[in-house]
Amino acid sequence: MAKKRKKKAYWIIIVVLLAVLVAVGFIFFRTEILRFFKADVVAKDAGVQYTIPVVTGSVVASENGYIYICTDNNLSIFKSNGEFLRSYLLSYTDTKIAYSDTHVVVYDKGATSYTVFCEGKKVDEYTAKTAITYVFAFDEYMFLLCEGLQGYLGAVYCSTYQTNLIIPDGYKNDIQYSERYPVYLDMFDDKEQFAVVSCVPDDMSKTHIEVFEIGKPTPIAGITLDGFLPKTVCLQDGKFLMANDTDVLLIDKVMEKTSVFKDQQIVYLKGYENHAYGYGIIDGEDRIFKIDSIGSLTWEKALQEDVQGFSVSENKPVIWKAQTLSMFTLKGNDFHTVETDSLIQQVIAIGGHRIAILTSRNVIVYKY
Repeated sequence: MAKKRKKKAYWIIIVVLLAVLVAVGFIFFRTEILRFFKADVVAKDAGVQYTIPVVTGSVVASENGYIYICTDNNLSIFKSNGEFLRSYLLSYTDTKIAYSDTHVVVYDKGATSYTVFCEGKKVDEYTAKTAITYVFAFDEYMFLLCEGLQGYLGAVYCSTYQTNLIIPDGYKNDIQYSERYPVYLDMFDDKEQFAVVSCVPDDMSKTHIEVFEIGKPTPIAGITLDGFLPKTVCLQDGKFLMANDTDVLLIDKVMEKTSVFKDQQIVYLKGYENHAYGYGIIDGEDRIFKIDSIGSLTWEKALQEDVQGFSVSENKPVIWKAQTLSMFTLKGNDFHTVETDSLIQQVIAIGGHRIAILTSRNVIVYKY
């Protein structure tokens, strides 16, 4: 009898251990499955709408709510609800992407090929006159910064997105620089004008800025600045900002300049709806800031630590470092905070109070 009880107890122990192992295994695999197929994110208010798995090296763009994920020669497009729509193969050597609220332009840097997309599908493929260095996309126009024609160093071509509608040569503006190279461009929201930043490659002691009207061959205004200030942000009434790593200057419509920041560490400066938002180390302190449409510094907030990335979504500054993203209102308080399980690589606004967060594993669409 004692032997039977001992044997029965032995089998009970075995069954219990097996049940424990099965339960632990189920919990582990369930957790891993959820990690892979669901969110890589834990948020204060669980604003995750959906996630899209990606591979290393992906770049994200958006227009009209569609999400574009580009990796090497593959471009995948998703609807605003996360549903896969279609994909394209692009035979490009160095694939880059530019986008606005209305269009996406994928181009082959150093070559002449580029493709335009709208409403989640391809409009057409095009060939530029000369090799492309950069593309800047806006709602109505795109600008190709290219190598110049024979005898010229650089060129700027302005076009609508349906280039076959433009006569002659497919471009509204065909700007050729004999001794300079265009490095940056921005467009004014309140008028059909744009500013081109150019420099002499062998002499970075000067920066040249010219303002053009759409369809006009010669500049309507221009200024040459001491030092290399490679970035511009257009504001209103012909005003624009010029910036480098240490200074931000305001240039008005008569080309007079005023200092906004001087001898500071300016890390990011982005334009959004006639304003500029940025991040830098100001007077030894990490700060985010806003410059309004007339060029005045109207808001700034000190941060506890430095950041690795900066963006703007519907007048709200967005910063991130490692796996933490924070969004701020212009009253200075934290608006939303997101913690991801993978390093954040890119953040873009996709409209409707949503952002797309690219990590090394997923694109996370987050609604705030």
